[in-house]
Amino acid sequence: MLLSAFPAFAQSTWQEANKASALLIDEGKLSEAYDMAWKAAVLYEQNPNYKAENHAQLLINAIDVAVEWDKTQTPGAARRALADFRRRAGENDPLVIQFQERLAKAYYDEGRFTDGEDAFDQVLVLTANIYGDKSPQYMMALLNYARTSRTTRNIVRTRELLNKASEITSALPTNHPMRLSIDIQHAQLTLDDDRRDEATRMFQEIIDKAHSNTDPRSQKDITSVALTAYGKLIYIAHKQGDAAREDALVEKTREIPVEEELFPLFRTAPDTDFSAGVQLSGKVRAVFKVSTADGKVKQIEIAEQKGNPQFAERVKKALLEWRFKPSVPAGAAGTLIEMEESFDYQFSNAKPETGTRLKRRV
Repeated sequence: MLLSAFPAFAQSTWQEANKASALLIDEGKLSEAYDMAWKAAVLYEQNPNYKAENHAQLLINAIDVAVEWDKTQTPGAARRALADFRRRAGENDPLVIQFQERLAKAYYDEGRFTDGEDAFDQVLVLTANIYGDKSPQYMMALLNYARTSRTTRNIVRTRELLNKASEITSALPTNHPMRLSIDIQHAQLTLDDDRRDEATRMFQEIIDKAHSNTDPRSQKDITSVALTAYGKLIYIAHKQGDAAREDALVEKTREIPVEEELFPLFRTAPDTDFSAGVQLSGKVRAVFKVSTADGKVKQIEIAEQKGNPQFAERVKKALLEWRFKPSVPAGAAGTLIEMEESFDYQFSNAKPETGTRLKRRV
């Protein structure tokens, strides 16, 4: 697509191009907005007051537009952003890492898992070179890689990454937030293997260790770990059909202080296991209300629906299972807070060859 094909592309400064891109997004002209976002980034490179963080943000804007416009364009957008930023800011700028990670995740989202692993391996190399292979930044890179690897059911690689992380942090106290974050992922792998009793013990041990950490500097991270572990226990109780235990676990989170008025504890994705012959895609936008008294979804309205008509009912069913942390004192009536979420799925063949497996995106 030629930039000159659209009147908006007459903009001559990066500020004008950036503003034009935002206007095009508002108008739903995502293809044009994508090109304009790139023009803003290219023009900014010529800025005599160049700042790497500003350039990075403009490039991220372009990637984000690609995601909204056409997800298949995302790997190409991420590759281009990485190359452009490296060329202008230099190989050793720490922001290079985030572009490498965006590329890795784009590959995974497209089902190109081998390319994704290679890109994430490069994230680890860059992080080690810039921050060191014992740094908190390196640990976070390992954990992000492990989380993404787990979604592809590459258990062997995920275990390798987590074991490496455990080895690096072995000298830290057992109730340190970083060690507990690693323990969470080990427990999640156990749960993925359907060893629910063992996973329950692991998550409970994480909660007990989190409660034993009274260091005020760690409380924000400790709170996040504890609520994540509670959420997993709530999920297990829900799957076991133990409503009383589910409610009791939700109640235990009531007094844990958080900034958010609604903090999600357990959310399940809509079921997309449809019989043969149904439409291969569906999109639903749901508006619903959550009670601050018990964290349950009370009202659901389907505001927008496209594709498979059965998908809306699946979305409603999933939303009714969601649980949030109660945010008012026990016994208080609370209020209903309105929320909005969009859901979509698509089945598509990666190649038009017989036997190609379907990729599911939710």
